[in-house]
Amino acid sequence: MNRSPRILPSEITAESIYLNRRRVLTAALAGAAVSAFPKAEAAAPPPDSRFNAPRNAPLSITDPPNSWEDVTTYNNFYEFGTDKSDPAINAKNFK
Repeated sequence: MNRSPRILPSEITAESIYLNRRRVLTAALAGAAVSAFPKAEAAAPPPDSRFNAPRNAPLSITDPPNSWEDVTTYNNFYEFGTDKSDPAINAKNFK
């Protein structure tokens, strides 16, 4: 005869906690969602802003910086095309 293990009363969740489980889960999910999004103040700086930092001569290069066009259109989202410029062209109307 196969007997299932006995559940002790101390292992059973109290009814008041069981009935409020959705409220607890909703609060936990809301807290996780709020903490996942950065505050508006922490958004990326506007394109014309400059960072003032001392230059480290031994690690510096003399190449000119990339253009704004190159920085904002280069990507690896091959779902919109296989060429590096395809995604920027094919997804330009997305919001």
